Amino acid sequence: MFAVASVAGPLLGGFFVDNLTWRWVFYVNVPIGVAALVITSSVLRLPFVRRDHAIDFAGAALLVAAVSTLLLALVWGGSEYPWGSSTILGLFAASAVLTGLFLWWEQRIEEPILPAASVRGPGLLDGGRCRSCWVGAMFGGDSVPAAVPAGCDRRAGDELRAVAAPLMAGLMTTSITSGRVIARTGR
Repeated sequence: MFAVASVAGPLLGGFFVDNLTWRWVFYVNVPIGVAALVITSSVLRLPFVRRDHAIDFAGAALLVAAVSTLLLALVWGGSEYPWGSSTILGLFAASAVLTGLFLWWEQRIEEPILPAASVRGPGLLDGGRCRSCWVGAMFGGDSVPAAVPAGCDRRAGDELRAVAAPLMAGLMTTSITSGRVIARTGR
């Protein structure tokens, strides 16, 4: 399904944009979503056990504040304010303090947003490295084949989307192969 969606989605979306309007890119999801809802509601039976949980509102607020101040510093730095300005340095400092408070708070409560056990060990770091490489390759591979011909040849939208088809075929092949290797070897 991923391979079909990766190739057919951009082609169909491009057809809608070229021949109808860009809004159809979103409208086409409505019948698919309704069909998925009907099918999963009638066919899918998962065991359900109700458990009471304590929501970590303080941890959520600290996490949002830490990430927001960091993002503001990164977005405003160099454009709205100079990188060395007190505003940007203050936002970086606030983000560091709020991150520290968040990590301290998460160790003290019963149901943290980010359990400490989930970030210990090599699995998270290795997975993060792999995911970073994959995302970089995916976005680079998605944007370059379509952008270069558009800038050089002024090709039509359908031709540009067809350029991405070999990329998706390679992605599908490597995804299936790596999944099977992981299933056999555990790595």
